[in-house]
Amino acid sequence: MIKKVLVTIIVSFIFCVNIYAVDSPTLAIDYFNRGYAYVLLGEHQKAIDDFTKAIKLNPEYVPAYFGRGVVYGKLGEYQKEIDDFTKAIEIDPKYAEAYYNRGVAYGRSGEYQKAIDDFTKAIEIDPKYAEAYYNRGVAYGRSGEYQKAIDNYTKAIKLNP
Repeated sequence: MIKKVLVTIIVSFIFCVNIYAVDSPTLAIDYFNRGYAYVLLGEHQKAIDDFTKAIKLNPEYVPAYFGRGVVYGKLGEYQKEIDDFTKAIEIDPKYAEAYYNRGVAYGRSGEYQKAIDDFTKAIEIDPKYAEAYYNRGVAYGRSGEYQKAIDNYTKAIKLNP
């Protein structure tokens, strides 16, 4: 499952760069790309610094908020992670991966209803988002709603057998 999440994150980064690169100042993209490389090297503070520089250069550059949020999550700084995904959602309300990742952060923080809400929104945007169904199932399970958990696990399995 962790491997799938990492693949999702990597694909999301690449997707974001392609979508938002057209209107972004070149230097912001450069800082973003270097920050992403730092993520791959495990140099989290350098990644945060570069994502932050990209944001300062282009405050509407969603991939930098997303990337910085991912790194904050790796560091266990869940409120900062949530804040960055929230900002990404404010800029791009149709960004399913930002809802999904914010849901994961809420789940890590024990805020299961908020996690369920975000996974639900990610599913509304992308009805075939198997990982969102799976994690919504986890959140339901931790909330004691076992039948809803089973229903979500079943949907995830059907989408990703």
